[in-house]
Amino acid sequence: PGLDVARALALLPRTSAHTLVLSSEILIDVAPDRLAQLRDLVSPEHVDVVVYLRRRSAYLHSLWQERCKREPIAGFETYLLRQLQYSHSPNSRLSYKAQLDRLADVFGAAAIQVVNYDTARHEGRDIAELFVEDIVGVPLRATGPKSNAANESLSPESAELLRLLQTDDAGATYDRAGALYRSFERAQGSREFERARRTLHELRDPSPVGIGFVDRLFTGEDREIVENYRIVNSSDQPDLFDPEPGPGRRVQLFQPIGPEGAPQLAKAIEQLRRALR
Repeated sequence: PGLDVARALALLPRTSAHTLVLSSEILIDVAPDRLAQLRDLVSPEHVDVVVYLRRRSAYLHSLWQERCKREPIAGFETYLLRQLQYSHSPNSRLSYKAQLDRLADVFGAAAIQVVNYDTARHEGRDIAELFVEDIVGVPLRATGPKSNAANESLSPESAELLRLLQTDDAGATYDRAGALYRSFERAQGSREFERARRTLHELRDPSPVGIGFVDRLFTGEDREIVENYRIVNSSDQPDLFDPEPGPGRRVQLFQPIGPEGAPQLAKAIEQLRRALR
């Protein structure tokens, strides 16, 4: 939203390429009038909008982990309850149809292409390869060597330790939180990290909890998405996300800590914090 798109486009080198790819995780948050400006600057006649959608239970946990890396945040169980409280609001991260409808108001429903992230992963497809080959239509061998960079998920203990470190940082800023995460990454496997991990595990005893019920709350909405939008890698299922049987996706939730264990965990966290400096 703070980018001068017209100036950025003017700086692009002259080229014979006929496809311009703009990619951002925050495009979904851009106001419709700004999206319309972007559309008119890029190509008023033809813009394809590719949206990756993921099973909501997995998306929520991934989003929470990413926020752990960047800012102080509540534990996952609290975060989950807050998200569910507003889950059917048009501005909710979980209201996929409302997000698609906003894009369709600007670009037209025919311009929207939905990629089912979970189907792609289940079939062993790399999501970037799928985009380049199936949507852009460029053979991957023509795009150069493949990057090995990946945004790996944190282990349950790592995510909770990082969250505690971020939450205890009274002067936290976005830049400081990012620097702390980078130091945290480098410290994994160190003596202080392993001590804090063991202490957390012993005192707060994580247990697996199924959160597949989140996905089942939206089966009706997902059918509407399938009916109204093109699914690039559609399966035979009537729903965008075939509800998983039983508890579905499991996450590790940590038990509340008793007053007798709090000083012990606080000491381990402080020792880890000093090791990160």
